[in-house]
Amino acid sequence: MFFDYCPVCRLPGLPNKLCPTCSRQAATERFDTFMVRCPSCFHPLVSEFYVCPECSMKIYSVYDYSASFVRRIVVRWKLEGERKLSNLVSDMFYDTLTELGLTPDKYCLTKVPSSRKGKRNRGWDHMSDVLLFLKCKYNYNISDILITNKDSPVQQKKLNRSQRFEVARSRFKLKNKYSKPALPLVILDDITTTGASLHACKSILEENNLEVWGAVTLLQEL
Repeated sequence: MFFDYCPVCRLPGLPNKLCPTCSRQAATERFDTFMVRCPSCFHPLVSEFYVCPECSMKIYSVYDYSASFVRRIVVRWKLEGERKLSNLVSDMFYDTLTELGLTPDKYCLTKVPSSRKGKRNRGWDHMSDVLLFLKCKYNYNISDILITNKDSPVQQKKLNRSQRFEVARSRFKLKNKYSKPALPLVILDDITTTGASLHACKSILEENNLEVWGAVTLLQEL
């Protein structure tokens, strides 16, 4: 699962890396280039004078979903089945984890479970690939201990905040048997919209006496 060219424009270059031009394009879509962040939970804010609506959980999202460049990479990877991109995406997560000081010696990684339908359609679990790359390439401990209990029958955007959490809470559960991580957990996901799935996963983990730092996602839809 390796490229010997830029995975986006196919320009020959460093294996599994974006070329300088594509790297600059991706950088323009980072929230940090055009918005401020809540100092407590990292939620992007239009202005430092706005009251943060998400301060119950740290969620660090790197890129703006409304921009097209990084979203297109994720679409190719997740929806169009271009599995080789798991390697590139894992590097994007690694860069962000490093920026935040979430190093392998201090934190363990887990993920939001994929929906059964999505996993069945792809034939593989995209975020499990990311965890495995982060383990093999960067020596992170991983703890894939959450599983899908049932897929949601409704779109979360059609629900209010409390309904979203209740539906998301019912979708996930801990595996019956698992080894308790010795380090605080960081939850990874590719895209966050309402944040309900991340909050539900955090709640389940903490109810079982597991420490959670927060979450890191690539894209956020505001």
